[in-house]
Amino acid sequence: MANYGNGLETKAKILSACRELFYTRGFAKTTFKDIGRMADVNQGLIVYYYKTKNVLANTVFQDVMIEMMGRIERDFAGEDTLTRFFISDFLYFRLLYEDAHFRDFIEACCLNGVLAKDPASLQEGYRRYYDAIIDFFDDEYIQDSTLREGLLAVFDGMKDTYSLHICRNYERLPVDVAVTDYITIYSHLMNIPSETYGAKMLQAELLTNQVEVSVDRFRFQIRQAR
Repeated sequence: MANYGNGLETKAKILSACRELFYTRGFAKTTFKDIGRMADVNQGLIVYYYKTKNVLANTVFQDVMIEMMGRIERDFAGEDTLTRFFISDFLYFRLLYEDAHFRDFIEACCLNGVLAKDPASLQEGYRRYYDAIIDFFDDEYIQDSTLREGLLAVFDGMKDTYSLHICRNYERLPVDVAVTDYITIYSHLMNIPSETYGAKMLQAELLTNQVEVSVDRFRFQIRQAR
């Protein structure tokens, strides 16, 4: 039991160091040596627990998304599933626009294939949310079962590709346009009727405009706008 507890403590220290270093120094410039020094752990333990820097970045990213999903579930509990899903899109892309450190991290992750949906890498909280969304689209909007796997595969990679596009073009594309374009694209892909996604997208935008969002050191924060 003691060894198990020590292992959890070591992993927590490693991830805490990664959040600080990935955020302030950037993913590319952070080394295992840097992480080991800040976490005060042997570099061999970093490799033992996380194998590669990509796995560490994937874990940090999923932690942020799980925190965001949890807050959406609590703060917007009265909204339906699709509206909450659109809320997550608005908040995620606002982070890309409003936080240069987060934007740089996501761009590096996209370029390194960090955010790919490898089922073996999904944490329980992220998997639960991801599976629920896939099941929702499958039950509600994907009518042709022969297209299911192909559609979901395309949807799977779309956020990464679109995120990279935004990271490189955010200065010339307003955030509201970026998010509504993104939602419109995958809504068409999933055969969601325009009268359905249009109203729910507008509701999600109105709700997210009432809050402030941040992700300092990859700790997700949401609060009412002043």
